[in-house]
Amino acid sequence: MKRNLSLLLAVLFFTLASCGRAPAVDTADPMDTPPETDIGMPQQDSGDHQTPDNGQTQTDTPPQENAGNNDINGVPDTVDSVNSADDAVRFISRNLYSLCSEVLPMAVETRVLDLQDAYAVQYNTGLTATEGITDIIISESAVGSFAYSLVYVRTDGKNTEQIHQSLKDSIDPRKWVCVEAEAVHSVRLDDDICIIMGSAEQVDTISTSLRQAAEGIFDRVGDPITVL
Repeated sequence: MKRNLSLLLAVLFFTLASCGRAPAVDTADPMDTPPETDIGMPQQDSGDHQTPDNGQTQTDTPPQENAGNNDINGVPDTVDSVNSADDAVRFISRNLYSLCSEVLPMAVETRVLDLQDAYAVQYNTGLTATEGITDIIISESAVGSFAYSLVYVRTDGKNTEQIHQSLKDSIDPRKWVCVEAEAVHSVRLDDDICIIMGSAEQVDTISTSLRQAAEGIFDRVGDPITVL
């Protein structure tokens, strides 16, 4: 009897001890993931860019301001004397072209040649030497092949006549290959020389306008000489 009572008490004790401990339960949501850091995360759209029609993303930039420059070739002023290459560019682009714009190509570029560039000098003027020349300015169509060219040569006055003759003998009205000038005139302006190549109408109109623009700026303005 005592043995049965002892066994019963042992079973009861074991049962009460087991009831005091709840099994461990995993309360984490199996779908939860650890929080991610900024490393490798896509950047948030700040709204500072837009996507054009071609699908490429580009950064917004403020629109370029219009300079409001209505001057021919961006040259701001006319000149009352020609004492430098820049003066010559303005004289051609402003003083001269304002008188004969109707016969010019749609877009005209007037630039100063590098006298050290022997190829460019020979191609544009026919000259193989630049002794006595201080500047060469070229004015031609900026787009396409149009048989129009104005060559303005500034000299030091020591051998201007020789340079003038070399220009008349050497300048190539067929330099464009696919097109060629049908008329060539030369005009002396003090110690400077201007060669005009183009259609007959262009050359006649620009030569007349050149003499008009030169009055009061040069002391000696020569008559146009027909080269071709």
